[in-house]
Amino acid sequence: MSALEGPLAEEGAKLRSYVFGYLRDPDDSVVRWDKMPRGLGDDYTSLDNDAPTPHSFLSLTRIQYAQMREWAAGNFIADWPRFEPTFRSNPTPTPDELDRAAAEGAVGGPFFPGIEVSWLIRVPELYSEPFRLRVPHRQKTRAEAHP
Repeated sequence: MSALEGPLAEEGAKLRSYVFGYLRDPDDSVVRWDKMPRGLGDDYTSLDNDAPTPHSFLSLTRIQYAQMREWAAGNFIADWPRFEPTFRSNPTPTPDELDRAAAEGAVGGPFFPGIEVSWLIRVPELYSEPFRLRVPHRQKTRAEAHP
C-alpha cells in the first residue's frame, strides 16, 4: 500500500508538504540560506561582499515551483507502476539523442567546478551566431610565423 491512499495517505501528505517547505521560492525577496536547491545562482559574486541577494542562490523556475506546489497539495496522478522501469539501450543513437542524454539530468546551475552552464550562457556578446562562441583570433608569435 502506498502513502497516497489508505491509512498512510495523511502521512504522505505531511511528507510532501515537509519536502516542499525546503524549496526556495523563486519570487521570494528574502535571502534564504536554508532552502533548496543548495547551488549558487546568477548573483553569486555578491557573496564575496557579504551582501547576498535572493539571486545569489539557485532556485527552481516558477513553473517547476508551481508543479512542486501542486504535488505537495496532492494534485497529481498517482501513476507509478510499482516496479522499476527497464533500461533500453540504443547502439546507434542520433546526435539529437546524445544531446538529450547529456542534458536530461542538468539543472542549469553554476556548480563548481563547472559541471553545467550558468548565467554566462545568457551573455550575447559571447556568441558570433546561435550556438557558436565568439573566439578572438590569436596573433602568431614571431617564432610561429617564421620557424
